[in-house]
Amino acid sequence: QTLGQTPQGSLVMEYLENYTVLADPPSMQSCSRDVYNNNNKLDDPDDDTKTTTSTTTTTMRNSAIIRGWDFVTAEHVVTVLLETLVTLHQAGLTHGDLYGHNLLVTSSSSHEDDNTNTTTTTSTSTSKVRIKLSDFGAAYAYDRTAPYAPYVEAAEVRALGVLVQEINEHVVQQPSILLDKLVQACNTTTTTTQTFDHVWIAWR
Repeated sequence: QTLGQTPQGSLVMEYLENYTVLADPPSMQSCSRDVYNNNNKLDDPDDDTKTTTSTTTTTMRNSAIIRGWDFVTAEHVVTVLLETLVTLHQAGLTHGDLYGHNLLVTSSSSHEDDNTNTTTTTSTSTSKVRIKLSDFGAAYAYDRTAPYAPYVEAAEVRALGVLVQEINEHVVQQPSILLDKLVQACNTTTTTTQTFDHVWIAWR
């Protein structure tokens, strides 16, 4: 979204309130895989030892959003993410760090903005799940016509497959057959077909 222009150029970033990460970063035990058993686990409401703060309340509310998605919600979230990656790579940009800990989620109960590009309605609640792809610190531009370009895109397609598999295993109440098929599409071995355009066609 372009808010204005200045002679020197400037960047205004959106302030994200009440968002939480989909997963924790990899641990020494999980190596390169995110950890899904900490921040997306609801605190025990009968545990009198926990400290009740506004931060804790927010975390618990968002944890409820993350924990136990139905497959419709998960498929919608993955669709939004895939659309984003297709757009990035068509522009010659790769995210470079596609992990669950770089996906931010929240409900729309704290937000008046209902941007349909980042919103999905859950069937188990009156709230909505909103997602943001964050942390572009490892992102870079690449020449899509260069000989190395297919390998750049194939690496990110592979990363998407891992992320979708983790969502299907750790976040969804019952695994989605469609998400399983998407993982298989992301795990093809040839770089000529391992592109987001091909994956998008297979997904749709």
